[in-house]
Amino acid sequence: MKRVVVAATDPNPLVAGSGLERLRAHGVEVTQGLLEREANLLNEAFIKFIVTRRPFVTLKAASTLDGKIAAKTGDSKWITNDASRSFVHTLRHRHQAILTGIGTVLADDPRLTTRLPVPGLNPTRVVVDSTLRSPPHAKLVRDGAAPTVVLTTERAPQELRRELEACGVTVIDCGPGPAVDLSAAMAKLGELEIGSLLVEGGGKLNGALLEQRLVDKLVLFFAPKIIGGGPLAPGSFDFTGFDRMAEAVRLERVTVESFGDDICLTGYPQYDLGEGSKMFTGIIEEIGTLRRIAKQGQAMVLTIGARRILEDVKLGDSISVNGVCLTVIAFDAHSFTVDVMPETFRRTNLERLATGSPVNLERAMAMNGRFGGHIVQGHVDSTGLITARTAEENAVVFRIAPRDTGILKYIIPHGSITIDGISLTVVDADEGSFSVSIIPHTLAETVLQHKKQGTKSIWNAMCWANISNAS
Repeated sequence: MKRVVVAATDPNPLVAGSGLERLRAHGVEVTQGLLEREANLLNEAFIKFIVTRRPFVTLKAASTLDGKIAAKTGDSKWITNDASRSFVHTLRHRHQAILTGIGTVLADDPRLTTRLPVPGLNPTRVVVDSTLRSPPHAKLVRDGAAPTVVLTTERAPQELRRELEACGVTVIDCGPGPAVDLSAAMAKLGELEIGSLLVEGGGKLNGALLEQRLVDKLVLFFAPKIIGGGPLAPGSFDFTGFDRMAEAVRLERVTVESFGDDICLTGYPQYDLGEGSKMFTGIIEEIGTLRRIAKQGQAMVLTIGARRILEDVKLGDSISVNGVCLTVIAFDAHSFTVDVMPETFRRTNLERLATGSPVNLERAMAMNGRFGGHIVQGHVDSTGLITARTAEENAVVFRIAPRDTGILKYIIPHGSITIDGISLTVVDADEGSFSVSIIPHTLAETVLQHKKQGTKSIWNAMCWANISNAS
Protein backbone atom coordinates (compact mmCIF):
# COMPACT_ATOMS: atom_id res chain seq x y z
CA MET A 1 0.00 0.00 0.00
CA LYS A 2 1.61 3.23 -1.19
CA ARG A 3 -1.09 5.86 -0.73
CA VAL A 4 -4.15 6.40 1.49
CA VAL A 5 -6.77 9.09 0.88
CA VAL A 6 -8.73 10.12 3.97
CA ALA A 7 -11.79 12.35 3.90
CA ALA A 8 -11.92 13.17 7.63
CA THR A 9 -10.06 12.12 10.75
CA ASP A 10 -11.66 10.41 13.72
CA PRO A 11 -12.80 13.20 16.08
CA ASN A 12 -12.14 11.07 19.16
CA PRO A 13 -9.24 12.92 20.87
CA LEU A 14 -7.90 9.62 22.19
CA VAL A 15 -7.12 8.36 18.71
CA ALA A 16 -7.48 11.31 16.32
CA GLY A 17 -4.69 11.26 13.76
CA SER A 18 -2.66 8.49 15.43
CA GLY A 19 -3.45 5.92 12.73
CA LEU A 20 -2.46 8.33 10.00
CA GLU A 21 0.80 9.10 11.77
CA ARG A 22 1.58 5.38 11.92
CA LEU A 23 0.99 5.13 8.17
CA ARG A 24 3.25 8.10 7.50
CA ALA A 25 5.91 6.65 9.79
CA HIS A 26 5.92 3.51 7.61
CA GLY A 27 6.35 5.50 4.42
CA VAL A 28 2.72 5.54 3.26
CA GLU A 29 1.64 8.75 1.53
CA VAL A 30 -1.46 10.12 3.31
CA THR A 31 -3.77 12.70 1.75
CA GLN A 32 -6.34 14.28 4.10
CA GLY A 33 -9.38 16.49 3.63
CA LEU A 34 -10.82 15.25 0.31
CA LEU A 35 -14.62 15.76 0.55
CA GLU A 36 -14.21 16.44 4.27
CA ARG A 37 -17.49 18.34 4.62
CA GLU A 38 -19.43 15.59 2.88
CA ALA A 39 -17.82 12.95 5.09
CA ASN A 40 -18.64 14.92 8.22
CA LEU A 41 -22.25 15.20 7.05
CA LEU A 42 -22.49 11.42 6.73
CA ASN A 43 -21.06 11.04 10.24
CA GLU A 44 -22.73 14.04 11.89
CA ALA A 45 -24.40 12.05 14.68
CA PHE A 46 -21.25 10.11 15.56
CA ILE A 47 -19.14 13.27 15.51
CA LYS A 48 -21.48 15.17 17.85
CA PHE A 49 -21.67 12.27 20.28
CA ILE A 50 -17.98 11.37 20.41
CA VAL A 51 -17.00 15.00 20.99
CA THR A 52 -19.73 16.07 23.45
CA ARG A 53 -21.03 12.74 24.81
CA ARG A 54 -24.53 14.02 24.03
CA PRO A 55 -26.85 12.75 21.30
CA PHE A 56 -27.26 14.44 17.95
CA VAL A 57 -30.84 15.73 18.06
CA THR A 58 -33.00 15.68 14.92
CA LEU A 59 -36.40 17.29 15.37
CA LYS A 60 -39.09 16.14 12.95
CA ALA A 61 -42.43 17.96 12.62
CA ALA A 62 -45.32 17.66 10.17
CA SER A 63 -47.73 20.54 9.73
CA THR A 64 -50.19 22.26 7.44
CA LEU A 65 -49.14 25.31 5.48
CA ASP A 66 -50.34 27.51 8.34
CA GLY A 67 -48.07 25.65 10.78
CA LYS A 68 -50.68 23.51 12.56
CA ILE A 69 -49.90 19.98 13.75
CA ALA A 70 -53.54 19.21 14.56
CA ALA A 71 -57.02 20.66 14.14
CA LYS A 72 -58.63 22.62 16.97
CA THR A 73 -60.41 19.38 17.95
CA GLY A 74 -57.06 17.60 18.35
CA ASP A 75 -57.51 15.50 15.20
CA SER A 76 -54.19 14.96 13.38
CA LYS A 77 -54.68 11.86 11.18
CA TRP A 78 -53.36 12.42 8.73
CA ILE A 79 -51.61 15.69 7.93
CA THR A 80 -49.06 14.31 5.48
CA ASN A 81 -49.31 11.59 2.83
CA ASP A 82 -48.17 7.96 2.82
CA ALA A 83 -44.80 8.75 1.22
CA SER A 84 -43.91 11.31 3.92
CA ARG A 85 -44.95 9.00 6.72
CA SER A 86 -42.92 6.15 5.21
CA PHE A 87 -39.83 8.37 5.20
CA VAL A 88 -40.42 9.16 8.88
CA HIS A 89 -40.12 5.43 9.58
CA THR A 90 -36.80 5.49 7.74
CA LEU A 91 -35.70 8.28 10.10
CA ARG A 92 -36.71 6.12 13.06
CA HIS A 93 -34.63 3.28 11.67
CA ARG A 94 -31.60 5.60 11.40
CA HIS A 95 -31.76 6.92 14.97
CA GLN A 96 -30.88 5.12 18.17
CA ALA A 97 -33.73 6.66 20.14
CA ILE A 98 -36.98 8.55 19.62
CA LEU A 99 -38.24 11.25 22.00
CA THR A 100 -41.79 12.36 22.65
CA GLY A 101 -43.76 14.07 25.42
CA ILE A 102 -46.29 12.67 27.83
CA GLY A 103 -49.05 14.61 26.07
CA THR A 104 -48.49 12.59 22.90
CA VAL A 105 -48.45 9.32 24.86
CA LEU A 106 -51.77 10.13 26.58
CA ALA A 107 -53.45 11.42 23.43
CA ASP A 108 -52.28 8.88 20.84
CA ASP A 109 -50.88 5.86 22.72
CA PRO A 110 -48.14 5.50 20.06
CA ARG A 111 -45.77 2.56 19.69
CA LEU A 112 -42.98 4.70 18.19
CA THR A 113 -41.55 1.70 16.34
CA THR A 114 -40.16 1.37 12.81
CA ARG A 115 -42.62 -0.02 10.28
CA LEU A 116 -41.15 -0.44 6.81
CA PRO A 117 -41.65 -2.90 3.92
CA VAL A 118 -38.23 -4.34 4.85
CA PRO A 119 -36.99 -5.16 8.37
CA GLY A 120 -35.96 -2.06 10.30
CA LEU A 121 -34.44 -1.24 13.68
CA ASN A 122 -36.73 -0.01 16.42
CA PRO A 123 -35.33 2.96 18.35
CA THR A 124 -35.32 3.17 22.13
CA ARG A 125 -38.52 5.00 23.14
CA VAL A 126 -37.94 8.04 25.39
CA VAL A 127 -40.77 9.95 27.07
CA VAL A 128 -40.52 13.34 28.79
CA ASP A 129 -42.86 12.97 31.78
CA SER A 130 -42.24 15.25 34.76
CA THR A 131 -44.88 13.69 37.08
CA LEU A 132 -44.91 10.08 35.78
CA ARG A 133 -48.34 10.11 34.20
CA SER A 134 -47.24 7.41 31.72
CA PRO A 135 -49.84 4.65 32.08
CA PRO A 136 -48.51 1.13 32.70
CA HIS A 137 -50.89 -0.15 30.01
CA ALA A 138 -49.44 2.16 27.30
CA LYS A 139 -48.24 0.33 24.19
CA LEU A 140 -44.67 1.56 24.50
CA VAL A 141 -44.60 0.24 28.06
CA ARG A 142 -46.16 -3.16 27.35
CA ASP A 143 -45.27 -4.21 23.78
CA GLY A 144 -41.62 -5.11 24.42
CA ALA A 145 -40.70 -4.01 20.89
CA ALA A 146 -37.84 -1.81 22.15
CA PRO A 147 -36.53 -0.45 25.45
CA THR A 148 -38.47 2.45 26.97
CA VAL A 149 -36.96 5.27 29.03
CA VAL A 150 -38.98 7.84 30.98
CA LEU A 151 -37.31 11.15 31.83
CA THR A 152 -38.82 12.65 34.96
CA THR A 153 -37.99 14.83 37.98
CA GLU A 154 -36.94 14.21 41.55
CA ARG A 155 -40.39 15.20 42.80
CA ALA A 156 -42.18 12.46 40.82
CA PRO A 157 -44.15 10.03 43.09
CA GLN A 158 -42.09 7.03 44.12
CA GLU A 159 -45.00 4.61 43.83
CA LEU A 160 -45.50 5.51 40.17
CA ARG A 161 -41.76 5.13 39.58
CA ARG A 162 -41.81 1.62 41.06
CA GLU A 163 -44.86 0.70 38.99
CA LEU A 164 -43.18 1.66 35.73
CA GLU A 165 -39.90 0.03 36.68
CA ALA A 166 -41.79 -3.18 37.41
CA CYS A 167 -42.90 -3.09 33.77
CA GLY A 168 -39.28 -2.91 32.61
CA VAL A 169 -39.19 0.86 32.04
CA THR A 170 -36.00 2.77 32.88
CA VAL A 171 -36.93 5.88 34.90
CA ILE A 172 -34.34 8.66 35.08
CA ASP A 173 -34.41 11.83 37.20
CA CYS A 174 -33.51 14.98 35.28
CA GLY A 175 -33.47 17.83 37.74
CA PRO A 176 -35.54 18.81 40.80
CA GLY A 177 -38.61 19.89 38.78
CA PRO A 178 -41.23 21.00 38.24
CA ALA A 179 -40.25 20.54 34.58
CA VAL A 180 -37.75 18.02 33.21
CA ASP A 181 -34.33 19.62 32.75
CA LEU A 182 -33.90 18.93 29.05
CA SER A 183 -30.20 19.76 28.97
CA ALA A 184 -29.57 17.34 31.84
CA ALA A 185 -31.73 14.83 29.99
CA MET A 186 -29.42 14.98 26.98
CA ALA A 187 -26.45 14.27 29.24
CA LYS A 188 -28.29 11.33 30.82
CA LEU A 189 -29.11 9.87 27.40
CA GLY A 190 -25.45 10.24 26.48
CA GLU A 191 -24.54 8.18 29.53
CA LEU A 192 -26.77 5.45 28.08
CA GLU A 193 -24.61 5.57 24.91
CA ILE A 194 -27.48 7.03 22.88
CA GLY A 195 -25.74 8.98 20.15
CA SER A 196 -28.68 10.01 17.95
CA LEU A 197 -32.16 11.13 18.95
CA LEU A 198 -35.22 11.73 16.76
CA VAL A 199 -37.81 14.06 18.30
CA GLU A 200 -41.48 13.47 17.45
CA GLY A 201 -43.20 15.68 19.99
CA GLY A 202 -45.83 18.34 20.32
CA GLY A 203 -45.38 22.08 20.03
CA LYS A 204 -44.38 22.63 23.66
CA LEU A 205 -41.63 20.00 23.67
CA ASN A 206 -40.41 21.13 20.25
CA GLY A 207 -40.39 24.75 21.37
CA ALA A 208 -38.58 24.02 24.62
CA LEU A 209 -35.85 22.06 22.85
CA LEU A 210 -35.36 24.77 20.25
CA GLU A 211 -35.45 27.57 22.83
CA GLN A 212 -32.76 25.79 24.86
CA ARG A 213 -30.64 25.30 21.72
CA LEU A 214 -30.68 21.53 22.00
CA VAL A 215 -31.77 20.81 18.43
CA ASP A 216 -29.04 20.05 15.90
CA LYS A 217 -31.15 19.39 12.81
CA LEU A 218 -34.72 20.06 11.71
CA VAL A 219 -36.77 17.92 9.31
CA LEU A 220 -40.03 19.76 8.61
CA PHE A 221 -42.84 18.31 6.50
CA PHE A 222 -45.51 20.61 5.04
CA ALA A 223 -48.76 19.33 3.56
CA PRO A 224 -50.66 21.50 1.03
CA LYS A 225 -53.46 22.13 3.52
CA ILE A 226 -54.73 25.05 5.59
CA ILE A 227 -56.68 24.15 8.74
CA GLY A 228 -56.96 27.40 10.73
CA GLY A 229 -58.28 27.10 14.27
CA GLY A 230 -56.42 29.97 15.91
CA PRO A 231 -54.84 29.27 19.32
CA LEU A 232 -56.99 26.14 19.77
CA ALA A 233 -55.10 24.40 16.96
CA PRO A 234 -51.55 23.55 18.15
CA GLY A 235 -48.54 24.64 16.14
CA SER A 236 -45.17 23.04 15.51
CA PHE A 237 -43.28 25.25 17.99
CA ASP A 238 -44.82 26.69 21.13
CA PHE A 239 -42.37 28.83 23.13
CA THR A 240 -41.98 32.40 24.36
CA GLY A 241 -40.28 33.54 21.17
CA PHE A 242 -38.17 36.57 20.33
CA ASP A 243 -38.85 40.30 20.25
CA ARG A 244 -37.30 40.96 16.85
CA MET A 245 -37.26 39.06 13.57
CA ALA A 246 -33.48 39.47 13.51
CA GLU A 247 -33.29 37.25 16.61
CA ALA A 248 -35.20 34.36 15.02
CA VAL A 249 -33.50 30.97 14.77
CA ARG A 250 -32.35 30.74 11.18
CA LEU A 251 -31.82 27.50 9.28
CA GLU A 252 -28.70 27.04 7.20
CA ARG A 253 -27.64 24.36 4.70
CA VAL A 254 -31.28 23.98 3.76
CA THR A 255 -32.42 21.26 1.37
CA VAL A 256 -35.94 20.72 0.01
CA GLU A 257 -37.45 17.42 -1.13
CA SER A 258 -40.87 16.44 -2.47
CA PHE A 259 -42.84 13.46 -1.23
CA GLY A 260 -45.80 13.40 -3.56
CA ASP A 261 -47.54 16.73 -2.95
CA ASP A 262 -45.84 17.18 0.44
CA ILE A 263 -42.67 19.26 0.90
CA CYS A 264 -39.87 18.28 3.29
CA LEU A 265 -37.47 21.03 4.38
CA THR A 266 -34.27 19.99 6.17
CA GLY A 267 -31.88 22.46 7.77
CA TYR A 268 -29.53 23.15 10.65
CA PRO A 269 -30.51 25.82 13.21
CA GLN A 270 -27.97 28.57 13.76
CA TYR A 271 -28.27 29.95 17.28
CA ASP A 272 -27.12 33.40 18.30
CA LEU A 273 -24.77 32.50 21.18
CA GLY A 274 -23.87 36.09 21.93
CA GLU A 275 -20.57 37.90 21.62
CA GLY A 276 -17.60 35.93 22.88
CA SER A 277 -19.61 32.71 23.24
CA LYS A 278 -18.70 31.03 19.96
CA MET A 279 -17.41 27.48 20.16
CA PHE A 280 -14.24 26.01 18.68
CA THR A 281 -12.82 22.49 18.42
CA GLY A 282 -9.17 23.24 19.14
CA ILE A 283 -8.13 21.61 15.86
CA ILE A 284 -6.14 24.17 13.88
CA GLU A 285 -7.27 24.71 10.29
CA GLU A 286 -4.23 26.62 9.08
CA ILE A 287 -1.31 28.80 10.12
CA GLY A 288 -1.86 32.43 9.16
CA THR A 289 0.65 35.28 9.03
CA LEU A 290 0.27 38.59 10.86
CA ARG A 291 0.61 41.20 8.12
CA ARG A 292 -0.18 44.44 9.90
CA ILE A 293 -0.58 45.81 13.43
CA ALA A 294 -2.37 49.13 13.88
CA LYS A 295 -2.95 50.79 17.23
CA GLN A 296 -6.22 52.57 17.97
CA GLY A 297 -5.96 54.10 21.43
CA GLN A 298 -5.25 51.21 23.78
CA ALA A 299 -6.79 48.68 21.38
CA MET A 300 -5.08 47.01 18.42
CA VAL A 301 -6.29 46.10 14.93
CA LEU A 302 -4.63 43.04 13.41
CA THR A 303 -4.65 42.10 9.73
CA ILE A 304 -3.88 38.42 9.19
CA GLY A 305 -3.07 36.67 5.93
CA ALA A 306 -4.89 33.38 5.38
CA ARG A 307 -6.31 31.07 2.70
CA ARG A 308 -8.61 28.33 3.96
CA ILE A 309 -10.18 30.49 6.65
CA LEU A 310 -11.36 32.91 3.96
CA GLU A 311 -13.41 30.33 2.03
CA ASP A 312 -16.70 31.34 3.65
CA VAL A 313 -15.83 34.27 5.94
CA LYS A 314 -18.42 36.99 6.63
CA LEU A 315 -18.34 40.25 8.54
CA GLY A 316 -19.00 39.56 12.22
CA ASP A 317 -17.71 35.97 12.07
CA SER A 318 -15.70 34.66 15.00
CA ILE A 319 -12.20 33.30 14.36
CA SER A 320 -9.85 31.80 16.94
CA VAL A 321 -6.39 33.40 16.69
CA ASN A 322 -3.97 31.46 18.89
CA GLY A 323 -7.00 30.35 20.92
CA VAL A 324 -8.45 33.86 21.34
CA CYS A 325 -11.95 34.43 19.94
CA LEU A 326 -11.86 37.56 17.76
CA THR A 327 -14.47 39.16 15.46
CA VAL A 328 -13.90 39.85 11.76
CA ILE A 329 -14.38 43.56 10.96
CA ALA A 330 -13.06 43.48 7.37
CA PHE A 331 -11.67 41.00 4.86
CA ASP A 332 -10.49 40.62 1.27
CA ALA A 333 -9.37 37.71 -0.89
CA HIS A 334 -6.10 37.26 0.99
CA SER A 335 -6.57 38.48 4.57
CA PHE A 336 -8.99 39.40 7.34
CA THR A 337 -8.93 42.10 10.04
CA VAL A 338 -9.90 41.84 13.71
CA ASP A 339 -10.13 44.19 16.69
CA VAL A 340 -8.29 43.28 19.90
CA MET A 341 -9.57 45.01 23.02
CA PRO A 342 -7.25 46.11 25.87
CA GLU A 343 -8.55 43.43 28.26
CA THR A 344 -7.83 40.77 25.66
CA PHE A 345 -4.24 42.04 25.38
CA ARG A 346 -3.79 41.93 29.14
CA ARG A 347 -5.00 38.32 29.44
CA THR A 348 -3.24 36.83 26.41
CA ASN A 349 0.09 36.77 24.60
CA LEU A 350 -1.20 38.62 21.53
CA GLU A 351 0.73 41.72 22.60
CA ARG A 352 3.93 39.79 21.91
CA LEU A 353 3.08 39.35 18.22
CA ALA A 354 5.09 41.16 15.55
CA THR A 355 4.58 41.64 11.82
CA GLY A 356 5.36 38.33 10.15
CA SER A 357 4.42 36.22 13.18
CA PRO A 358 2.67 32.91 12.41
CA VAL A 359 -0.67 32.37 14.20
CA ASN A 360 -2.97 29.39 14.66
CA LEU A 361 -6.38 29.91 13.02
CA GLU A 362 -9.74 28.17 13.36
CA ARG A 363 -13.24 29.22 12.34
CA ALA A 364 -16.10 29.00 14.84
CA MET A 365 -17.80 25.63 14.91
CA ALA A 366 -20.99 24.95 12.93
CA MET A 367 -23.25 21.95 13.42
CA ASN A 368 -22.60 19.26 10.75
CA GLY A 369 -19.40 21.07 9.87
CA ARG A 370 -16.00 20.77 11.53
CA PHE A 371 -16.02 18.73 14.73
CA GLY A 372 -13.38 17.05 16.84
CA GLY A 373 -10.89 17.77 19.58
CA HIS A 374 -12.33 19.43 22.68
CA ILE A 375 -15.07 22.05 22.81
CA VAL A 376 -13.60 25.46 23.78
CA GLN A 377 -15.00 28.98 23.85
CA GLY A 378 -12.07 31.15 22.85
CA HIS A 379 -11.68 32.64 26.36
CA VAL A 380 -8.10 32.51 27.70
CA ASP A 381 -7.64 31.52 31.34
CA SER A 382 -3.93 32.31 31.60
CA THR A 383 -0.66 32.62 29.75
CA GLY A 384 2.13 30.21 30.55
CA LEU A 385 5.87 29.77 30.17
CA ILE A 386 7.26 26.66 28.47
CA THR A 387 9.90 25.54 30.94
CA ALA A 388 10.99 22.40 29.10
CA ARG A 389 10.73 20.87 25.64
CA THR A 390 11.72 17.20 25.50
CA ALA A 391 11.79 14.89 22.48
CA GLU A 392 10.42 11.44 23.11
CA GLU A 393 9.64 8.53 20.79
CA ASN A 394 7.30 9.92 18.10
CA ALA A 395 6.29 12.88 20.30
CA VAL A 396 7.50 16.10 21.89
CA VAL A 397 6.60 16.86 25.51
CA PHE A 398 6.14 20.48 26.63
CA ARG A 399 6.14 21.37 30.31
CA ILE A 400 4.29 24.62 30.99
CA ALA A 401 4.18 26.83 34.08
CA PRO A 402 1.05 29.02 34.02
CA ARG A 403 1.38 32.64 35.05
CA ASP A 404 -1.84 32.24 37.05
CA THR A 405 -1.08 29.19 39.20
CA GLY A 406 -4.66 29.20 40.49
CA ILE A 407 -5.82 27.41 37.33
CA LEU A 408 -3.70 24.36 38.21
CA LYS A 409 -6.45 23.07 40.50
CA TYR A 410 -8.59 22.61 37.39
CA ILE A 411 -5.87 20.83 35.39
CA ILE A 412 -5.73 17.05 35.86
CA PRO A 413 -3.94 14.20 34.06
CA HIS A 414 -5.90 13.06 30.96
CA GLY A 415 -8.00 16.23 31.15
CA SER A 416 -8.56 18.53 28.18
CA ILE A 417 -6.72 21.78 27.61
CA THR A 418 -5.89 24.13 24.73
CA ILE A 419 -2.50 25.72 24.15
CA ASP A 420 -2.58 28.63 21.67
CA GLY A 421 -5.92 27.27 20.49
CA ILE A 422 -4.67 23.70 19.97
CA SER A 423 -6.73 20.90 21.49
CA LEU A 424 -4.43 18.80 23.71
CA THR A 425 -4.61 16.28 26.55
CA VAL A 426 -2.76 16.77 29.85
CA VAL A 427 -0.08 14.13 30.58
CA ASP A 428 0.64 15.10 34.19
CA ALA A 429 0.38 18.06 36.56
CA ASP A 430 2.04 19.16 39.81
CA GLU A 431 1.85 22.23 42.06
CA GLY A 432 3.58 24.56 39.62
CA SER A 433 3.23 23.17 36.10
CA PHE A 434 1.73 20.58 33.77
CA SER A 435 2.86 18.76 30.63
CA VAL A 436 1.31 17.90 27.28
CA SER A 437 2.51 15.45 24.63
CA ILE A 438 2.37 16.56 20.98
CA ILE A 439 2.55 14.27 17.97
CA PRO A 440 4.76 15.32 15.03
CA HIS A 441 1.80 16.16 12.77
CA THR A 442 0.37 18.64 15.29
CA LEU A 443 3.80 20.14 15.82
CA ALA A 444 4.32 20.58 12.08
CA GLU A 445 0.86 22.01 11.38
CA THR A 446 0.75 24.61 14.18
CA VAL A 447 2.86 27.39 15.64
CA LEU A 448 4.09 25.03 18.38
CA GLN A 449 6.89 24.13 15.97
CA HIS A 450 8.36 27.57 16.76
CA LYS A 451 8.09 27.29 20.55
CA LYS A 452 11.37 26.78 22.38
CA GLN A 453 12.29 26.52 26.03
CA GLY A 454 12.77 29.67 28.07
CA THR A 455 12.56 32.34 25.35
CA LYS A 456 10.14 35.21 25.84
CA SER A 457 11.05 37.86 23.27
CA ILE A 458 10.08 37.48 19.61
CA TRP A 459 7.21 35.33 18.38
CA ASN A 460 9.03 32.71 16.35
CA ALA A 461 11.12 31.76 19.36
CA MET A 462 9.00 32.78 22.29
CA CYS A 463 7.17 30.33 24.45
CA TRP A 464 4.50 32.20 26.32
CA ALA A 465 1.34 30.29 25.48
CA ASN A 466 -2.35 31.09 25.84
CA ILE A 467 -3.96 28.44 28.06
CA SER A 468 -7.67 27.54 28.16
CA ASN A 469 -9.49 24.73 29.92
CA ALA A 470 -11.68 22.78 27.50
CA SER A 471 -15.13 21.29 28.03
